[in-house]
Amino acid sequence: MAAPESTPNVTYPELDIQKLHSLPSEQQDLYLLTFTSDLASHVSALDADGASAHQIFVKKELFQILTLASPAPTRAIRNNLGRSFAGIFAKGDRKLLYESIHELIGIVNSAKGDKDLKSKHAAVHCLGTIFEASGDSVISLASLACTSLLRVLKLAQNHAGFRGTIFKALGNIFRGIGGSADEPVTRDVWKQARSTISNDKSFFVQASACWCLEQLSRETSHLDSSSDFEKLQTALLKAIDSTSPAVRHAAASCMSSMLVRGYSDSSSKEAVSRGKRLKKASKKQPKKDGEEEDVQRPGSPALSRPITQLSLGLLDILKQLSTQYCRPAASNRARAGISVCYIKTLKSLGDNVVRTKYGEIASHLFNDLSSHPLVIHNRYRQLITRKYVRIILESVVGQMLGETGQINAAKFLIKNVITESSQT
Repeated sequence: MAAPESTPNVTYPELDIQKLHSLPSEQQDLYLLTFTSDLASHVSALDADGASAHQIFVKKELFQILTLASPAPTRAIRNNLGRSFAGIFAKGDRKLLYESIHELIGIVNSAKGDKDLKSKHAAVHCLGTIFEASGDSVISLASLACTSLLRVLKLAQNHAGFRGTIFKALGNIFRGIGGSADEPVTRDVWKQARSTISNDKSFFVQASACWCLEQLSRETSHLDSSSDFEKLQTALLKAIDSTSPAVRHAAASCMSSMLVRGYSDSSSKEAVSRGKRLKKASKKQPKKDGEEEDVQRPGSPALSRPITQLSLGLLDILKQLSTQYCRPAASNRARAGISVCYIKTLKSLGDNVVRTKYGEIASHLFNDLSSHPLVIHNRYRQLITRKYVRIILESVVGQMLGETGQINAAKFLIKNVITESSQT
């Protein structure tokens, strides 16, 4: 006769609330940090069956910490909580996934004051990690989660760390659900993040908003139009001119993802149009006697307006970057950020594109960048631009080429660059 199922034999860490509150206030944070670290290590050591078996117990401990009146979760504790949530749902079954997300959204939406802001902060972080680990199973809750995060963003105007975490969580949600995001919610997040890049004074929040926009451009197809790219480019160019290297790199990475998203090897001057109506014949055939003539109703202007999808060839992408690099108003910081964008774009395009189009890349860098009048007429700009070109061609493109590609690149440089420059 089979023995009845029992609770798992493996013990799991249990939080002693009485012991926690009996400690002095300065030791409570350390005790809670130690416990959450042990819990995260315990979850990471579980296999799939163990994660499923311990799921209900681990979830109970995690929410017990999230709802503590004191001490409030610190950054290290938040990270441990997020690791634990991600571990039990990524490795085990997901029978408690919907329930956990609803409870976290309830904490985020709870009408509490600034006293419980750190609990909301921890819940937002955990919400993002859960969606990143298992968002494909809770696509239907993504819109609710995004709406709740955008709503609580207004309460975090005096807390830069909380605002940055919200944008990180939003980005993780879109990473988890992929291309299944709803367009209205996607556009709401896109508008809020774009506004934050231009208006927020915190470098951390700006960098987080850029990262969120990068995930939107990578994972969704709702922002592929030329007008969306132009609006986003305007905001990113301001961020690329930031005094913070982290913001410049985040903005460059976001712009690179948008350019790579719009890359098309067979791109033509005419962009593909979505939502186009079938063209009507320019000349109407004469109606025979007795036949009724169809009444043509004018279509809605909003529906008939074509949406131009972003479609760029390699030279178009490089030209977009060189145009911004060679602007008279561009600062040295902006040029450094755009050079980072060159590097990230070429890496994202991949070895095959770089190998087959090395000549176009090298010609662009030598002719449109190094030889631009704005560059050659200023000694400092000329030297720094040559440095950027050397880094791109040697440390980035050169490392992406195989042995045959390097030989072909050397032949191209000797024939088209060194020989021509020696003859002039």
